[in-house]
Amino acid sequence: MGKKKDKAAKIAKALKREREIEAELARRAEEAKASKKKAKKKGKAKAEKPGKKKGKAKAVDAIETVDAAALGVMTVEAEAPIAPEPEAPAEEATTPERHPHLEHLDRIGELAKIVADPEAKPKKKAKAEAELATLRAEGAARIAEKDAELREKIRAKREAREAEAKAKGGDTPAVSPDAHEGESEPEYQMRKKREKAEARATSKVAEAVDAVKHAVEVVETEVGREFVAGEAKADADEITFAKPSDNGGRPDFETNGNNQYLISRPSDGKLVGYTRATTYIACLEDTSKLTEWKLRILLEGAAHDDAPEIIAKIRDLAHVRDTAIAKARRSDRKGKLGVGDLKTLVDRAWAEFKKSMNALADEVFEIGGGREKATKGTDIHALTELHDRDGITAVGDLLTDGKITPADMADVEAYADAMRKLGAKIVERERVVVNDELKVAGRLDIVAMVKLPALHDPKTGDVIRPAEARARRRVIDVKTGKIEYGIGKLAQQLEMYAGSTGYDLETHEREDLKLDRTVGLVIHLPAGSGKATVHVVDLTLGRKGNKLAGDVRSWRNEGKRAANLSIDVLAEIDRAESEAE
Repeated sequence: MGKKKDKAAKIAKALKREREIEAELARRAEEAKASKKKAKKKGKAKAEKPGKKKGKAKAVDAIETVDAAALGVMTVEAEAPIAPEPEAPAEEATTPERHPHLEHLDRIGELAKIVADPEAKPKKKAKAEAELATLRAEGAARIAEKDAELREKIRAKREAREAEAKAKGGDTPAVSPDAHEGESEPEYQMRKKREKAEARATSKVAEAVDAVKHAVEVVETEVGREFVAGEAKADADEITFAKPSDNGGRPDFETNGNNQYLISRPSDGKLVGYTRATTYIACLEDTSKLTEWKLRILLEGAAHDDAPEIIAKIRDLAHVRDTAIAKARRSDRKGKLGVGDLKTLVDRAWAEFKKSMNALADEVFEIGGGREKATKGTDIHALTELHDRDGITAVGDLLTDGKITPADMADVEAYADAMRKLGAKIVERERVVVNDELKVAGRLDIVAMVKLPALHDPKTGDVIRPAEARARRRVIDVKTGKIEYGIGKLAQQLEMYAGSTGYDLETHEREDLKLDRTVGLVIHLPAGSGKATVHVVDLTLGRKGNKLAGDVRSWRNEGKRAANLSIDVLAEIDRAESEAE
């Protein structure tokens, strides 16, 4: 586990990469043909030496002839140097010159900026446009040459494999490009590899579906439902780890368009939207540290080897946005737009840019490892659940089979030791709960019978909470990341669960879980540390925070009514004057 990904994910990634390569090869071939044709026309037009009037007319419409393809060439040319790197003189060996390819990109950017500048002189703009066309043609030619080299390498590797197979006595007939209708040899090889990978992926998915068969024996006791270990063990091969967004194969909530849980309303049984518990309490959270972390992950993702074209994509999106805005402003200057049309076009360009950038940022965030910790935490949760259901031996079997690491095993052993010392008797795992008053729903980690010892002040040694005489049903949450920045939110979360009602997703029946409303517990189990600590969480403060969160959410709705935007004072003045006349 850890940074290792499951085979199905790797296969999906390989398929995606292969499709991208195929699309890129086809696009480059088309672009090379178009660029050559356009460059030829530009050269012919230049040879005719048009007069000032013709040059001026051409300059006025220069921006209309430049579209996203200009920067698209910048993106493609980034993969193939336009010229060999010059050898530096002996005396300058310690200070290498800037790579000519970067100089080339800078020049492309300068020319594109001139063409898009509505204030640039027509003659300068026309000259920049002609030079851009020439550079596009040169880049496309070099890219076509690089593609030819790639095809040649693929062909050479194929022939080498065939020769090796024949030398070993195998029967591997050579395949010529002409043997596949409408396909070149590289395309044929990629298609065959993709089909093979898709077959493997389909097989893995089928195996995963069959593997979701966790049978948990439940019996009724004086304290409620209790998990029984040893009688319904799942085989090691059946253990699957959930992604951060799912629940390891368990039936999950249905949601509406607002990503709210659909819960049966007590009054009439109609399914209505309930806010997620974590969403409800998040309005009080200080997200500054989280924002800083996300920015670091984004920077790391942009610099990753798997994302060499991220910067070029950003430039491309910005160029498309700026070009659309420049065209709109030019049309406005020519009087082609109606009142308010300019704002509509500018807002549309920005909206499309933001949408594309959000998708790109999500991709970069994942490349940078932004979801690795969440995935790791989910894996540890699944292992602790396996321990509570089937015992430490079942977890040890996964280690023996190489499906988890020694660090994972150490984490589960630390968790098991913590639960043993607590004397915790587990009653519920992953129980769905709802709060009908607040219309909130969620899923808690653990409900267990726990009797707390006396708690002492670490500085003075004074008893701050006496030992309990009997065990109580308490909410326990397992956290695998840092908790020091979110203690208040944690208290809100546990208090929300403790004050909610148990809910059956299939029957929609509700059940009073009789949970303690004063104290909850958090088991801090940092992934990879092999160490667990247990902390008491004051649910009284959590209740205070939840009330404040409710007030904040209520204010947000009330605040929208602070100004009625449908009423315009100027319109009222016009109406009064009209009535006076």
